Amino acid sequence: SPVATSVKDIVAPELEHQVRSLRNSKYGFTNLPNEQVDYSSLDAYINSLADYIENGTYQNFHEYFGPVCLHGRTSNLEKTINDGVQYISMRGFDTDPFSKAGISEDTLNFLELVMIYTLLTETPDDMADKVKVATERNEQAALQEPTAQEDWMKEEGLDFVSQLEAFCEEYDAPRKYRLALKFVQRRIEDPSLTIAGQMASKMENGTMLSFGLKVANDRYLELVQSSQPLAVIAKGYSVTAQELIRAAIVLGIQVWLDHGVRFNVGDHEELLPADVDLPLEEGPQQYLLNLFPEVGNE
Repeated sequence: SPVATSVKDIVAPELEHQVRSLRNSKYGFTNLPNEQVDYSSLDAYINSLADYIENGTYQNFHEYFGPVCLHGRTSNLEKTINDGVQYISMRGFDTDPFSKAGISEDTLNFLELVMIYTLLTETPDDMADKVKVATERNEQAALQEPTAQEDWMKEEGLDFVSQLEAFCEEYDAPRKYRLALKFVQRRIEDPSLTIAGQMASKMENGTMLSFGLKVANDRYLELVQSSQPLAVIAKGYSVTAQELIRAAIVLGIQVWLDHGVRFNVGDHEELLPADVDLPLEEGPQQYLLNLFPEVGNE
């Protein structure tokens, strides 16, 4: 990106070339440069956000778009901390059009491995400095041409892979993590294999139209021919659960896939097991409307 001339002219008219990731750069969905949050500890992170809310920079903590963000059921920071964080989001990943889920299994396995590694290693004393350097390097990488690579990127990337390989050996890690490391190593050694590198090779006459239509048609045919209502989660959820999830999305009922399927509207919550098996004689939408009559009254 950017490919469309109109997007480039509006968002980043000074750019003279395609870049690896417009979204992950200063032109993307981010905060102002002076809005920095302290990642040295959970308390420091929370206090940073609380300060920005108190001084009016943010209305709530969801307005911070850092590389890692905490999320709860509400936009109230204090309530989220007291009730428990529901999940964290890692925002440094662009959607992968080559994966039906938008992110590949290898990428998820690599992320999981890195998280385990960081949990079992000492937190550096100079965390703030390291985050600052990482932010600067992220900007540099994001605004490079899709297949470009600085020497330090390859050297430090491969060095980190070596550290993770040693970690896998020490803890006899599952094979999926070792395969994920090979996947990452190949991309470090050959940037044309990265998402941006592959996308660049799919351009025809300066657009992604042909590629986009092919992907859309292939996915559409696969979905309409599938015996599963939501094939992407078919391995972990029953047909009934899939039908209810799809109906909930249509009705505007919030869905959480967390130890089963949790539906909620405001403070009203219903939890069903992932393997739920119901006849749904009136259909999945009506079943949910019976559970949440307030939805039908809106």
